[in-house]
Amino acid sequence: MYASPDSRDVDIHDLIGRLGVRVEYRADLPPGRLGAYLDDERRILIRSGLTGPLERETLHHEYVHAKYRDRGSDPSAERRAERECASMLIDEREYAAAERSGLSPLGIAHQLDVPLAVVRVYQREILAGRLPDPRLRPRGEGEVADRPA
Repeated sequence: MYASPDSRDVDIHDLIGRLGVRVEYRADLPPGRLGAYLDDERRILIRSGLTGPLERETLHHEYVHAKYRDRGSDPSAERRAERECASMLIDEREYAAAERSGLSPLGIAHQLDVPLAVVRVYQREILAGRLPDPRLRPRGEGEVADRPA
């Protein structure tokens, strides 16, 4: 997991800034809309007042749209934004450890401090073979392997 929520926020704002895109927090986005990327204006709109995890997810999702200069709402661009957002927000070692411990998707989301939707996308992409399955990788240094009974 990241060192603190603040470090994640700074990192994504820096990435967005490197693209020459501005972030604007607004209370007047349409109902159900958490964020939007406006390519012509090189601007990301984020609904003000979101929780930390939901704000991070929205910023990362819109960052991916900005990175690819997406226009409109193409289903393949949405899936790509969801996949890359989940990959950026979920540490694969921490995810694998949470899965091995038997946590539910909601428990994993809580442990990783991400919205449940991000965990579901991550799992969907693993099952579809579009992301590597971190549970199949060797454990990192310092991790203790399960002992057979």
